Amino acid sequence: MVASHVLIAGAGPGGGAATRGLRERGYEGRITLVGRDPNPPYLRPALSKQFLRGEADLAAVLLDPAGWLEDHHIETRFGSRVTDIDPRNGTGRLEDGTTVDSDAVILATGSRPRTLPVDGMELDGVHTLRSIDDAAVLRDRLATGDQRVVIVGSGWIGMEVAASARLLGDSVTVLMRDPAPLSGVLGRRLGEHVRRVHEEHGVEFRSEVAVDGFTGAAGRLTGVRVRGAGVVPADLVLVAIGAAPDLRLAEQAGLRIRDGVLVDARMRSSSDRIWAVGDIAAVLHPVANVRVRSEHFSNALRGGAVAADAVLGGSERYDDVPTFLSAQYDVKVRFAGFPPLMTDADPVVRGDIGSGSFTAVWLVDGRPVAGVHVNDPDPDGALPALIQRGRPVDARRLADARIALEEL
Repeated sequence: MVASHVLIAGAGPGGGAATRGLRERGYEGRITLVGRDPNPPYLRPALSKQFLRGEADLAAVLLDPAGWLEDHHIETRFGSRVTDIDPRNGTGRLEDGTTVDSDAVILATGSRPRTLPVDGMELDGVHTLRSIDDAAVLRDRLATGDQRVVIVGSGWIGMEVAASARLLGDSVTVLMRDPAPLSGVLGRRLGEHVRRVHEEHGVEFRSEVAVDGFTGAAGRLTGVRVRGAGVVPADLVLVAIGAAPDLRLAEQAGLRIRDGVLVDARMRSSSDRIWAVGDIAAVLHPVANVRVRSEHFSNALRGGAVAADAVLGGSERYDDVPTFLSAQYDVKVRFAGFPPLMTDADPVVRGDIGSGSFTAVWLVDGRPVAGVHVNDPDPDGALPALIQRGRPVDARRLADARIALEEL
């Protein structure tokens, strides 16, 4: 039986993709899209790059053209949140007490940025970056080009904002627990390459340090206390230490959870009426044979489409290899694969890291599980396809950049 009313809790890219997926597949029933953000669904990758530098506006990052939701008769409640779901019938309750009598629910509640349990997080000048409103505040501050910027954390968001701030003329210091940026994902060797790129652009790094708090005067940030190393002066701090999936609604509904909402390859949760997509979904991936929870927008878009198909009784499965793109200065990084499988693997490097253009592929028992292109083109998507096949490859042939990935 096809649902007569679908409630989508969360209006980020996952919720937006589910909304679009329902209409594109011919669904003519009611759809209610609810999201904390006051804006329609938009894509977040540009928030730390083009939008932050003033090169793009809201219209440029919207998931669908302005007016699409109205044209397709989507009921929207932006600037609101679903607080309760009855898993027996799919009925939802909003924070203002409104009841939505749906009979199918797609959860797309996304993530919340992690903060530090230290003094001074409330100071004017201490920021996190998740929404377009967060990015707009940072954009206005960074645009002056005279800010002393300190970034706490050295993951993808932190490194992209570091690059944007330097391109705008601000000074940047990165404080990180790891020995090198992105080393928790890419390993020490590739992380050192990322560090060199940023140092060539004037970024200062302090490795393997801990932040004890933020200092201020009259409610305004003045610096960052580093354990055992004094205070780093700062006009602006970005805390970029990752995000936590927003599982409050899933927990209230009594769904099975382990790191994320446990879903099958059709994005269905432990409740027959509830699907979960995007950052919160821990999907049993048929290629990796492990639970995969990805916080990148390509995962949200595909998961939303699969959930829409499943709600309508279709048979699509989420079996895509997660991918994403990062841009830092003129360096383009394209990643594909399953980070949980990379932990004990060493990458096979194709090309010369020192040249700034290379590909690295991580193998487990000879099978490619992840890879990254750094300024190395892959126009035909050969790397995700290699991982998708799941077959062992000869490491010596893999290391030979003269042999195309398609030939392995």
